[in-house]
Amino acid sequence: MGKVSLMLNEYECMGCHACEVACKQEHGLGVGPRVIKVIERAPYFKPLFCHHCEDAPCALACPEDAITKDPNTGVVLVDSEKCNGCNAVPGKSGAEKQQTSACKVECPAHIDVQGFVSLAVKGKFQEALQLIKLASPFPSICGRVCSHPCESECNRDQIDKPVAIHAIERFLGDLDLKAKRRYMPEIKTKKKEKIAIVGSGPAGLTCAYYLAQEGYKVTIFEKAKV
Repeated sequence: MGKVSLMLNEYECMGCHACEVACKQEHGLGVGPRVIKVIERAPYFKPLFCHHCEDAPCALACPEDAITKDPNTGVVLVDSEKCNGCNAVPGKSGAEKQQTSACKVECPAHIDVQGFVSLAVKGKFQEALQLIKLASPFPSICGRVCSHPCESECNRDQIDKPVAIHAIERFLGDLDLKAKRRYMPEIKTKKKEKIAIVGSGPAGLTCAYYLAQEGYKVTIFEKAKV
C-alpha cells in the first residue's frame, strides 16, 4: 500500500487549532500528546505532523525514553514528564545528543541547560545547581548579568514562549546562597603543585574554583582592594 501524505496550504491556515482537537479526539489521545501541532511563524501558522513511523527512530534516539508507540493505535506518544527538550539525533551517543540542544549550544559557558531545567522542574534543586556548577561557578551572578542568548534559541518558543532559563538559574543560585548548608564540590586528590592566579575577576575566580577542585593549592593575587 502506498504512503499517503497530506498537503497543507499555509497561506490559508489561520491557527485555529481545530485540526489538533479533531485529531486528538479521533485517536483518543486526551490531554497532552498531539498528532498535529500548529505553531506560529509570523505572519503565517504552520501545522506540523508526526509520521508515526512503524519503527519510530525518534523513540530509539530519545535518551530519556520519553517517546513510545501505542501498541493498539500505532500512535507515537511523547511523555512530557520525561522529555527534557534535548532534540536528540539518531546515531549519536548520549553525550552528543545533549550537545544538540539549541539552548546549550548558544550558552557562552555551555551549561547543560535542558538538564538543570529538567531537574529544577522536578524539585531537585541541589542536583540542578550541581549541574550548573560543572560549567559555571556563579549562577547567582550569571542569572542576573547574562544576556541569556539561550532563551533566544529556546525551542519552546515554537509553541508558546521560551523557558525562563535566566530566572531559573538565578533562583537556584540564590537558594544556595541562603541555604544553611551550601553546596560544596568534591575535592580530588590533593596535589603538591601550587598555582598563582593574577586578578580576581570572573575569569580568575572561575579558574581558581576549578583548579581547587582538581586538588591544586591556589593563591589569587589582586592589585585592587577587595
